[in-house]
Amino acid sequence: MPVGGQMEPILPMDSELVPILELISDLRTECALLMPQIGAEARSSLSRILRAMNSYYTNKIEGQHTYPADLEDALGSKFSTDAGIKKKQQLAMAHMQVEEEFEASVKHIAWEDLFTEAWVCRIHDSLYSKLGEDSRIIFDRDGNNKGLMAPGVIRSGWVQVGSHDAPDPDDVKGLLEHFGFRYGAPKYSASMKLVVAGASLH
Repeated sequence: MPVGGQMEPILPMDSELVPILELISDLRTECALLMPQIGAEARSSLSRILRAMNSYYTNKIEGQHTYPADLEDALGSKFSTDAGIKKKQQLAMAHMQVEEEFEASVKHIAWEDLFTEAWVCRIHDSLYSKLGEDSRIIFDRDGNNKGLMAPGVIRSGWVQVGSHDAPDPDDVKGLLEHFGFRYGAPKYSASMKLVVAGASLH
């Protein structure tokens, strides 16, 4: 929602939090009961499945839909001869590689550091450095090539995603700082951090 010309990061209203926190409490209890029974091999297999699921839904939300069969082929290093499908397969694979890459390091980083401009740029750099130039071309609303996106660098120009005009490039740093202020607050409890993580992704 706009606040003073900016976009206010959204969290559930207080009236919505009670049932959400109850579900999170149940989830944490079930995880605590389940984890000792799962071996390292099973955890590793489950992690691979979850990375594929995360990639599928993330790309679907962003309009880069990869069909499950195409994703399965990509996991087996079988890429489509159709350039458009292959590009989406490569993006999906890059997403999964980045998630695996960051899984270990994220355990040793302070909560508030996960919402900084530096961390967002680090993820962006890792993702787009794995992709070819054809995945980094910036088009204007008329489809004209405006140059290449630089991995890990805050944009200096205007962009449009679908029918959405992104914020003024001069506002991006301030928006990211406010994003970190709202979501990276160290005051959150362990359960509330799950709520905040979901809200920040949204």
